[in-house]
Amino acid sequence: MKDKSFLFPKKVYLSGADWFLHVLDNASDKKRFDFNIIRIVLDVEDENYATTIINRLEQHDLVNWMLNIQLKKPFFFSKPYWKYKNSTNVLTVNYHELGQNSLYDLKLFQQAMRVNKTPLFACDCVKENGVVSKIVLSIHHVLMDGRGTSFFLEELHANDFSLKDPFDILQYFPKEKTTKIRWYEHVKNMYFIKYFMYQHQSQNNANFNNISSNSFKIRVVNFNQGESLQINNNGQLKGAKFGLNQFLLAVSIKEITELFREKNIQGDCWLPIPYDGRKRGGNGPIISNAISFLFYRIKQAEQKSIEVIVKEIQFQMMDQLRQDLPKKYSLFLEMMRYIPEKLFSFLILRASAGNLASFLYSASIEQTRDVANKFELQAKNMHIIPPFSFPPGLTISFLTFNGQLSLNLVYDEALFNESELLAIIARLKIKLLAI
Repeated sequence: MKDKSFLFPKKVYLSGADWFLHVLDNASDKKRFDFNIIRIVLDVEDENYATTIINRLEQHDLVNWMLNIQLKKPFFFSKPYWKYKNSTNVLTVNYHELGQNSLYDLKLFQQAMRVNKTPLFACDCVKENGVVSKIVLSIHHVLMDGRGTSFFLEELHANDFSLKDPFDILQYFPKEKTTKIRWYEHVKNMYFIKYFMYQHQSQNNANFNNISSNSFKIRVVNFNQGESLQINNNGQLKGAKFGLNQFLLAVSIKEITELFREKNIQGDCWLPIPYDGRKRGGNGPIISNAISFLFYRIKQAEQKSIEVIVKEIQFQMMDQLRQDLPKKYSLFLEMMRYIPEKLFSFLILRASAGNLASFLYSASIEQTRDVANKFELQAKNMHIIPPFSFPPGLTISFLTFNGQLSLNLVYDEALFNESELLAIIARLKIKLLAI
């Protein structure tokens, strides 16, 4: 492979959301703070598909960059950035035999990544009877968000992969904003965010924070095309006029708040939801979490119908968009890049009392858009497993691929036993399918 490292930018500054995620990682449970990893599971159609994808990964300039970077942390009045080390790390593909194991019980899903300690990208192949059946890509979440992951996968599956212009490398990376913002505008914006969070992020948040173990589990639930179409229709019937995602979110809130009531956990459901900050129709950047957040507080959700929860989500979303909250919160996070990590961590945890969410809902992969529509080289199926984070210890996400919806649960092992988990999945299916 021809060396193109001279084309890489010398510094790639972390976005405010990148730095926020990194600081949260380091502030959480020290035993498990290095599992903030997006896992992409590609089902192999045939041997040619597996060979092609692995060859492309080994040649990919962005994979080379991800394997050879170091995080440079800020002092006062400087920003964190990725530095390309121009070292000789190359992609090593690890092979695993499935045997009698369940896929998500394999040790590869428990392997950690740690900034400046381990490579932030990995590729594993799972074999069944000696033949590759799954390709698992692992990417540290601080490098890439859900939409960036989607762009990366689309390029990996493009027919013209080998014909790309070398200078397209620069499109992978975010451009640092050049607009100057006066210091008093930052201060004004900071007080706006502080007032908003004071009003909305009370301490009366229901969560699983007092329940923890030393490991997490993954469960994936697949719906066929008929069931997926029925779920989409149910979303429209329940009033989700801004897309299926709000129906999926409302169902998740309803189920988890009913679970809180069963476990005698008191408080409101409080959720920060990623909001994609890219321009509509854009195809980059791939690197960076180009997101802000919307915040939802649903009171007594277990007593409300899904239709009512959908309406509350839509009302709170429109109210926050009218206030330009995503842009203002993004500006706040951009400013916080200039603050050293320990101070930033103290300010975040003090404001939230360590209670950042009732559970996590991964929304930035665009569940309502079928990811397969932009794949020219087709995978048989695909799942994207969201990162595990404790607290709160539970993450829910959905993905549509080839017209089939999948539900992904990543949870602390202490939260549910197997029978409880099966009951939760059964109730989620009933709500989604409106049986």
